[in-house]
Amino acid sequence: LAAAISTFIAMNAALGSAVSVLYALARDHYVSGKLKKVSKKRNVPTLVLIITTTVAIIFTLLSLFFANIGFSANIATFIYFIGLAFVNYAAVNLRRKRKELDRPFKAPFFPYLPIIVMSFCVILALFLEPAAIFLGGIIFIIGITYYLITIADRHSIVLTMAGLKVIGIIVIGILIWVLKNFSTLSPPLMFDEVLLRILIFICIFTIGTVFLDIIPLKELVYFFVRKINKKEVAIDIGIGQIIELKKSKVKLIYYVNMIISAVQMGSSVFIFIFVSLFASDIINIDKFFTSVGETTGEYIFTAILIFFGGILLFSGSLSLYRNRETKSLGI
Repeated sequence: LAAAISTFIAMNAALGSAVSVLYALARDHYVSGKLKKVSKKRNVPTLVLIITTTVAIIFTLLSLFFANIGFSANIATFIYFIGLAFVNYAAVNLRRKRKELDRPFKAPFFPYLPIIVMSFCVILALFLEPAAIFLGGIIFIIGITYYLITIADRHSIVLTMAGLKVIGIIVIGILIWVLKNFSTLSPPLMFDEVLLRILIFICIFTIGTVFLDIIPLKELVYFFVRKINKKEVAIDIGIGQIIELKKSKVKLIYYVNMIISAVQMGSSVFIFIFVSLFASDIINIDKFFTSVGETTGEYIFTAILIFFGGILLFSGSLSLYRNRETKSLGI
């Protein structure tokens, strides 16, 4: 009874904290302003409460199907410790940079106490289960990425997505190597002959999209036009040049970019189907290292695939939007 009561108290505190954080994000324009609406009867942000509760239920169900509660608790603890460390870091940083702010409450033994708490949080987080640290790190990266995207300009968003795709390729590559050398999947023929090869192709294709994120296809065409076909340079004043491409080349660039966007989005769909094969037990990991259980191994694998598929879906959608916008502007 005491354990059940303490669990409900912890859940209530966690949900209350999550609701407050999401409401503050809406107030500071990091998420939709609709989340700021408060119920007049209960004085509670109802939509925020519904979203938070739904996400908590989804993660709980995923942990029940793919891992154990202890493993999920380790992930939540890791994120909590890292979040608390950043809170203490922000307190020290704001006191140093924003001295003019009114502070009705001042922490005792400042700045030593926040620094000590921050250090202990990081140290304790590193003593958790390695697999939980890995997945918690991925969730943390997703949060940081969302924050950067909300404050960055469009070019920075594209570069951020390129960096995330590089991270995803490296992680997927390491995971494929582990599965081939240290793990056993069933049925092996289906994975080795079909799914693995498609996954490798997606990784290779994604490397090419990273290059085109950094240097767009149109910029490459402009570069070769300046070097090879100087007749298409309409205006040449010093280092400044205006290039007017033929309509056929403009259309070709547009359709190539559309195909690249479609392949990225299609790749994300394949990855999500891959995840569904694990969820429906069509594919199983019979052995995943000696120190990691089968369900935990599947949890790690599916989480990484969802992370990578989400990146490809967002990157493909962003590329599709930019391409159509460029065409509508006649650029």
